[in-house]
Amino acid sequence: MNSVFKPDILTTRPHGIMEEKKKNNYCQLVVGPPGAGKTTYCKNMVSFLLSIKKFPVFINLDPGNENEPLAKINICDLIFSREISSELHLGPNGSILFSMEIFEKNLDWFEKKIKKILKFSFPVFFLIDLPGQIEIFTHHSSIRKLISRIKKEKISLISVIISDSLYRKDKS
Repeated sequence: MNSVFKPDILTTRPHGIMEEKKKNNYCQLVVGPPGAGKTTYCKNMVSFLLSIKKFPVFINLDPGNENEPLAKINICDLIFSREISSELHLGPNGSILFSMEIFEKNLDWFEKKIKKILKFSFPVFFLIDLPGQIEIFTHHSSIRKLISRIKKEKISLISVIISDSLYRKDKS
């Protein structure tokens, strides 16, 4: 009669079962043109992640998106682009750029809030809603510095690009 081989679970797993699992944190940088649906995507991802028992953290870094009650971290706690626009007589793009300069000077504020959230013992899923103005990516260092701070915290990072579905059918 053949005997059944029963492997010892402690020796067959790569690191044994007693090793503590490493906590992985994740971040989606949500980018795209203004009005493409970045905020809607973030809100729907929050709902989805909650439905599968994950811990989402919605971060609003669009200073033009002032009324965002779901955001755990909100750039509008620092600055409103509408106020910048009226006080400095800047257009929408100029006020967004100026607001991002203020955000860049206050990256420590952002980092403290992130570190406070990272103290939880379970994985965190950050969803960062960024402004749609292309100038903050091409002519400005604030997003590069933001990404550096996120990477410094050992958070897995991915960029999600939202585009307006109306342009999918345009052949030009």
